[in-house]
Amino acid sequence: MHAIDSGRGVWAQVSRGIGALNGVEMRAGDGAAVERDRGITLEGDTDAEVLAFDLT
Repeated sequence: MHAIDSGRGVWAQVSRGIGALNGVEMRAGDGAAVERDRGITLEGDTDAEVLAFDLT
């Protein structure tokens, strides 16, 4: 789990494979913004690569 500080957000982009961001399936090419959660959890269903950007 990656904690998100108050006033910050995360952008997650799946570059390869299949996984889940906070329990929601994502596939290569999918991206998601997370702004109101206290953290993110990434789980890989296959050999996956995910870029996660911690933003203000």
